[in-house]
Amino acid sequence: MNQNSEQYQTTTQAAALADDHRLTRTITFRLKSFLLSQRRVIKNVRDGIQRFDQNHRLLLAPVLSTSESELWNRDDNDMNRWLTAGKVENLRKAIIHLHGIEIPANAVFSFWKHIGKPARSKGFVVGREIREGCIIPTHCRRYLSVSNALYDAALKAGFEIHERHRHSKIIKGSLAEQGRDATVKWNYIDLRFSSKQDFRIEAELTSNQLRITFKGLEKNATTDVTTSSFVSSTLNDCFSCGNVACHQHPGKLPLPITRAKTTCLLDERWPEYEEYLQSILKDGDLIITPSTWIKTPARYIWQTGEGVVKKHVIATTLGRAIKMRRANSRGENIFEKSIASDHHVAEAMAAMIPIDCTHLIISQNLLPGLWKSGQLGGRTWDVLMNRLPIQHLQHQLDFAFALHPQSKTLQDFRASSQLVYIENAALNRASKIITPHTGIAQIFNHKSILLQWKLPSVSPRQSSGKKILFPSSALARKGAIEMKKLALELQLEIIYTGMAEEYPRFWDGVRATYHPKPSLDEIACVVYPAYVEHQPRALLRALSAGIPVITSRTCGIPPMQQLFLFEKGDYSALKSLVSQILENK
Repeated sequence: MNQNSEQYQTTTQAAALADDHRLTRTITFRLKSFLLSQRRVIKNVRDGIQRFDQNHRLLLAPVLSTSESELWNRDDNDMNRWLTAGKVENLRKAIIHLHGIEIPANAVFSFWKHIGKPARSKGFVVGREIREGCIIPTHCRRYLSVSNALYDAALKAGFEIHERHRHSKIIKGSLAEQGRDATVKWNYIDLRFSSKQDFRIEAELTSNQLRITFKGLEKNATTDVTTSSFVSSTLNDCFSCGNVACHQHPGKLPLPITRAKTTCLLDERWPEYEEYLQSILKDGDLIITPSTWIKTPARYIWQTGEGVVKKHVIATTLGRAIKMRRANSRGENIFEKSIASDHHVAEAMAAMIPIDCTHLIISQNLLPGLWKSGQLGGRTWDVLMNRLPIQHLQHQLDFAFALHPQSKTLQDFRASSQLVYIENAALNRASKIITPHTGIAQIFNHKSILLQWKLPSVSPRQSSGKKILFPSSALARKGAIEMKKLALELQLEIIYTGMAEEYPRFWDGVRATYHPKPSLDEIACVVYPAYVEHQPRALLRALSAGIPVITSRTCGIPPMQQLFLFEKGDYSALKSLVSQILENK
């Protein structure tokens, strides 16, 4: 084909598209859509279409069928990728309404009854839609990836299809080429199907795929499904057709052009993590941190390199601080309250993540909230660990409780099985686990990055004292029961730094003094037989000053000079080490 004929064909095609996209035709199209939508509302009421709830009855049932489809298009240019990112963002919101719902036998599932109207007020963004031969940017009224996958899975499971509509145009590489597609449009073009058996829908986004899974106790009888091959249509997009005068061209819409950057969702500042982030973040990367408005505590102020964008969650973080103080004053379960408050902070931060961001770095306590919000779908993520996984934390406490069944505080730090499942799932899917804690790194040794603990700068001691520092409150999980027994047997003088007690007058009979910030000059050694410790700052401070530290391996500090380690709960080893250190003084 010569250049003149190619130019003629392009000009003819552009003229045809311009005619298809006349403003009058668009107005007519929208009027028809409105009328059809209203008719569907009336019909739904008449037919008694139901909305089904999320449940766990079939959670462990066998898999009936699965459908997987790619999220990202490798051939997208910058603008098209932004629209694809919008599509993925809308999918994140859509699958929340599908995941975990269970439909009774012979009941009809309706796509739109569960998804609801995808309005801007619900956080839906500009995505892509096929209309009259073009891929155009629009606030999404279609979920082609979800509806295609649902229909494909329904066919594989042998379900009865009550309503399904084919696409008028076929995208290359899509399920439409196999005749296994289903288009939907709010709300008059629907997808509906049913099963002869109860079934469950699970919908999830991995880093690069949409996965729809049906579960049930028994598969429907296999039905013969005829699948035909169809030739993909020639599709134009608003960024290559050249018809900038079209009223649907994105020049009429405020589409920001951005490049995918790393976004960090951070909570409490650790110096180890701050140094790590400073080494990897680049210009244009984003960090989102808490803020308590006017007076932000130092533990929430993160220092980053120039060029890194900063945003803050103010109102939600302030609300969290107020709730935690109130819970503390009332003697409520702080762990439960902190988990609920962290969920709210995570949701507020999730709303600030750029839709085209494909990689996140997340403080661990925010991870379950982000997982539940669906914001991890279509992305990869690394985790900055600030404690043991809840499942391992509870195992540590169970071990301590077996030794000290009279303790009431060892029943703290308990979480629901659902939360344990969510955190485990999110941690298992994480690309990297980042921590200075040796115990946590060993749990994820195949993908952990072990950082070095940062020793604080401490002025040298002027003299060595004779007292023993117990750098915590008198709680069983911190080894206080062992510490009291040791003090009584060896006639030790104790300084403790926390006011909480396992029971009233815990230290009776022991020469014990409370001091939140004792002078290092009066300390002979630090003894800390903890069962749980995630951030051993007091131990690091003592080691930096050259003071001997005797502690359990659960504190997560690797072997170093003046550090003496023993296994948690081994009282004889603890007593032997303390006696040896004091004899050498």
